[in-house]
Amino acid sequence: MSFVSSHQTITQETQNENLINMPETQPKDSNIHFGYSQNNQMRVFGKEITNLVRVNSQTTKLNDTKLNTHKLHPISKITPNTFASTTVNQETHSQTLASIKSLRHNSTKLRQRKSMMAIPSDFSVKSVSRLESKMEMEPEKNVITIQAEKIEEVPMEECDVREIGNPQCVSEYASTIFKYLRENEKYIAKGGYMPNQTDINEKMRAILVDWLVDVHMRFKLLDETLFLTINLVDRYLEKEDVSRQKLQLVGVTAMLIASKYEEIYAPETKDFVYVTDRAYSKEEILEMEGKMLAAFEFKLTTTSAFRFLERYANVHGLDERTYALAKYLTELSLLEYRILKYTPSNIAASALYLACKILKKTAWNECLERNAKYTEQEVRPCAKDLCVLLQNAPKTSLQALRKKFSQAKYMEISKIQLDRY
Repeated sequence: MSFVSSHQTITQETQNENLINMPETQPKDSNIHFGYSQNNQMRVFGKEITNLVRVNSQTTKLNDTKLNTHKLHPISKITPNTFASTTVNQETHSQTLASIKSLRHNSTKLRQRKSMMAIPSDFSVKSVSRLESKMEMEPEKNVITIQAEKIEEVPMEECDVREIGNPQCVSEYASTIFKYLRENEKYIAKGGYMPNQTDINEKMRAILVDWLVDVHMRFKLLDETLFLTINLVDRYLEKEDVSRQKLQLVGVTAMLIASKYEEIYAPETKDFVYVTDRAYSKEEILEMEGKMLAAFEFKLTTTSAFRFLERYANVHGLDERTYALAKYLTELSLLEYRILKYTPSNIAASALYLACKILKKTAWNECLERNAKYTEQEVRPCAKDLCVLLQNAPKTSLQALRKKFSQAKYMEISKIQLDRY
């Protein structure tokens, strides 16, 4: 048996550090394969876990084996029902036993791990069975026991079936993921905090958001960065009384934090000093960053309306123009303080509903209701507020979003004439 390897053959001593004590064969009824990487992380290969599989300290000799010398030393292309291991000397064997014994202290954590998921052999494109794995260390033996049991069947949407071959879409779990996100919408500001502010008002907040949209376009940042920026601004204003002189500082600092969180190449602090025309120094921005992170208790992860909109649009099968309009409505909601009373998932569903109504498409159906967890009557109030924002957009002095969505890549959707529909 052989492994896919790099161009460099490593010595027997290095092999002893990469693969640890693997039995040569596995039980006949099992289709699961195990291996250990350099950092002792278990790698699992296979389609179905049908029984208990035990990994003991039995060793076999592996001759003329070339292994990948990459840092993580991935194990790949293991032939069915076959394991590989290396002959270890007494010292390495003792180290291995000591490493396994140390796992006993973490047995509680091992029992809680549920990250290994498998697709059963009777896989159907309409549903997928989830397997919950349990890992336990038997105290009297150097044995790790893994047990899996079938716990539920999750339906798959048609859009997920189309993406079944793309591992980045995790189509098997998409419905479950968004169901969880929908049920755990937190770390968002609640409407009603503005009366607690003594020096700023809703209009000043709207001006700040409009300016941040312009900065966001100038830096060419991701969509999610903008939504997280406004989320951080509102959460901080909800917690702290901010003077109007420091409001812009809060805005640029929120965008700095969001950029570090979302972007691959985030703008530097000096870039934000420049966009504020040096109204604030680098030290002031970094000081405010520390205050904001402390106020948030470093809890930044949240699901924005943008991510929900992507999912709903995919499920509903929106065309490009309708999606552009729904996205425009979603970003318009950032300007309006009163929209904070709605949850991100409700805003996304309402934006999609209104966009479909305006362009005379099917606005709501059973599939969308099943994924959004809202009825048509529940999205109408928010959709009405978004419609007012859309009607007033040409009249307001805050034009950054209209300028953004007047570009060709957004199909110039901000120039839409509502009286024609």
